[in-house]
Amino acid sequence: IAEKLDSKETMAAQYGNLATLYSMAGNCEEAGEYFHNALENHRLLDNKRGIAQTYNNIGLNSERADNLALAVEAFENAKAIFGELNDPYANNLQRHIDRLKSLGS
Repeated sequence: IAEKLDSKETMAAQYGNLATLYSMAGNCEEAGEYFHNALENHRLLDNKRGIAQTYNNIGLNSERADNLALAVEAFENAKAIFGELNDPYANNLQRHIDRLKSLGS
């Protein structure tokens, strides 16, 4: 329905929701595809918070898939945007990034 209505906001949210479900079910590859669709829609909307949250979710999904290098990259992207938004979550992400790097990503 969202595609027919061309509602990028709804599509971004629904792609993100589907991605989270796939990730939680252990289907990280499928989740990755949906997260990237969500990311694209957030970019089209210039929704910085949505972009940051999606990068964070890509990081979590990549971590679940044991792709630590991609997780660190995604978390660093999220941290940069959260920092631009003056969101204190950026500090939490830095600690998580440091932990992943210490594991040898």
